Amino acid sequence: MSETKGCLGWIAAAIGWFVLWGLCMSIGDAYKISPFGVLFMIVIGTLVIAGIGIYFYTSTQNKIYKKHNDRVKHIQEKYSLAFRKFVDEKIGSGVDVRDINKLSDLKMISQIGDREWQKNNSKLLAEQEILRQIAEKEKQDREKQEKEERRRLEIQRDLDNTKQELRQWKQEQKEFAQHCRSLYDSHLKNFGCYIYNINIDIDYVKTPEKFEIWQMFPHAYCLDETLDYTNFQGIKHYMESVKRGSCYLGEEEERKITSFINKLNEEDKTSVYICPLRNGWDSSSYSAALVTILGSLDNSIEVLEMSDILDIDDAKESEIIKWVNNVKRRVVVIDFITDNNQIEYICRDAIKKLKNKHPLITLISICKGYSKEEMEALIEEKRIKIAEEKKRAEEEAKAKKNLIEAVSLWDTLVGGLHYSYLFYYYPTTCDFEATEEEWSNRWIVWDFKNTPGKTSKSDHQEALEKAIPMLKNKLLTTFEADSLKYLTLVCIPASSQIKTQARYEEFSNRICGELGLINAYPHISVVTEKEERRSGGTSIDTNKLSIDEDFFKGKYVLLFDDVITRGDSMRTFKRKMESLGAIVVGGLSLGKTKHERPNSTPIIRYYEDLPF
Repeated sequence: MSETKGCLGWIAAAIGWFVLWGLCMSIGDAYKISPFGVLFMIVIGTLVIAGIGIYFYTSTQNKIYKKHNDRVKHIQEKYSLAFRKFVDEKIGSGVDVRDINKLSDLKMISQIGDREWQKNNSKLLAEQEILRQIAEKEKQDREKQEKEERRRLEIQRDLDNTKQELRQWKQEQKEFAQHCRSLYDSHLKNFGCYIYNINIDIDYVKTPEKFEIWQMFPHAYCLDETLDYTNFQGIKHYMESVKRGSCYLGEEEERKITSFINKLNEEDKTSVYICPLRNGWDSSSYSAALVTILGSLDNSIEVLEMSDILDIDDAKESEIIKWVNNVKRRVVVIDFITDNNQIEYICRDAIKKLKNKHPLITLISICKGYSKEEMEALIEEKRIKIAEEKKRAEEEAKAKKNLIEAVSLWDTLVGGLHYSYLFYYYPTTCDFEATEEEWSNRWIVWDFKNTPGKTSKSDHQEALEKAIPMLKNKLLTTFEADSLKYLTLVCIPASSQIKTQARYEEFSNRICGELGLINAYPHISVVTEKEERRSGGTSIDTNKLSIDEDFFKGKYVLLFDDVITRGDSMRTFKRKMESLGAIVVGGLSLGKTKHERPNSTPIIRYYEDLPF
């Protein structure tokens, strides 16, 4: 239609121009106007007509543009969804509606009727509502999932924290059990003790948890009469007592139990729970023991009946709260006669009921009931122990016999002491020139003595590096290696404690450590100095020594001195050791003093096969 109107306009303009041309020509002929004047008139007329045409055309186009633009705005406002979709599909996706200014675009939009726009917009509104509902549901689902995830994480975090607390609780219970066991020697000596790993069902844990609990008891029994109680007469005795329904606690045992509980309470507040006496047992002995024990406990110790634990499910809420508030973490359970089933029941129920306080439990039974399996294990363990002790005793007797027999070929001093040495020691007072080897032996003795102010540290170390391997070789070739652990090395002290320490401390520690000898050095010290022999003194006076007498009882002793001359010091020390209950095997020294060379050189060459 627009093209038709355009053609008609051009035709009208052509006709008008011809009319203008004819009119101008007529006027020119009528008024005798020159052709140039006529042409001028035609141009002016053409311009006037063109201007008028342009004016009317522009005015008309503006009206048309405004009409379509107003229509488009109306459609945009009333049917915004349909309008937006139409623009995206027909004009361009994402085009700003303010940029739609072409008349062709405006006409294309405005020519669609309201009914069509209404239909399309309603359809889009319905789709939008569906999408909104879907989005809302997805949002709700997402929020629900996020809430559930947060809750799951909170539960998992709480569970992890609870499990961590459980692990810490189990570790604390283990440490408490070990601590109770460590107090055994000082407070419950001669009591029996048995460790149990009790399976406890915890609500938030799938599998039962094992809690380590020590049971302490002064008496024990086993009701199986088919077992051999030869090495367990006490258990057999209490088997008869338990059968009669009675069990008695001595005053010393009562004191030990009281001391143990008070010690725990002194370290950290402790509660005591008394298990009720079960039917069939003699209540008089149990009650008497409890009166004595409870009467000697510290006043700060909370004492409750175990029935409070067992019956707590039936208690009122306020009573439960009051009861739990009185509970201390450390719990000493006292029972009369306890078998394994009762142990598990008591401990399991106590831990379960007090789990929020994470109690630390130990059990004291007046009389512990062993199961047949436990008793069989104890009997077998005792049998093995007796057999091992017998074997060790036989080995020790054989080894000690070897110690005595091994020195039978050594020289003998007056008094019957067997002795040996590594080499002859020729003093400088000898009236002959010493050989190089004899001078070397002299320096070993002198530097070994380590006399303060005369021997340097390096010289003493060099002497030890020579003497110790030779002495080790001597001992290993004389005695069986396995028997040396029964041999006690006793170094005969010097004239003062300072000299004794300088000479023997490192030497004793090294040779005893390397050969497994028993080191007697720490058990003998000089309390009063004596004069050196070279200044006119006498042999060693044992009255000037401090000796740990109990240490030497039953010991097999090897005496050691740097040099043996007449053997007075060794004989004196032999008599002293024997008076303390020791058995003196023999004496050993680095050198034996000689003033004249024998016809054949008697030097015992323990240098051979040594690393120097």
